[in-house]
Amino acid sequence: MLVDYFPSPRTYNLFSGRGGKGHINVDYAAQILRKACDKLDIEGVSTHSFRRTALTQMSNAGIPLRVIQEISGHRTLDELQKYLEVTDAQVRGAVSSLSMISHLGKPRYDDPSLEVFPNPSQFRSITDLESRQ
Repeated sequence: MLVDYFPSPRTYNLFSGRGGKGHINVDYAAQILRKACDKLDIEGVSTHSFRRTALTQMSNAGIPLRVIQEISGHRTLDELQKYLEVTDAQVRGAVSSLSMISHLGKPRYDDPSLEVFPNPSQFRSITDLESRQ
């Protein structure tokens, strides 16, 4: 059968150990990266920073946190969330998205005349307010 011609994909490693057997040792991978960074005068990079970046990118791509937790091996979501980086731009974007929603639950862009917080002095009675909606 064709299956016999192809080894199981589980036998492949992204970074093989010495002699192509097993996966590379974590400490050895860190040592290789440190030497390369030292040679290029790059500071603040580690195998851990690559892990953190990968987890953050998965989160930013919309992959559910529970799935990322399984991939990363964190025991709890709280533990995982400590790894995820949040930028100021993401916070500003989240806050600005709120401005597209009115207090009536309608997006503002559907009705340009709709004011999210109308000026109360414009209305003489509750009837005037209701007729405006």
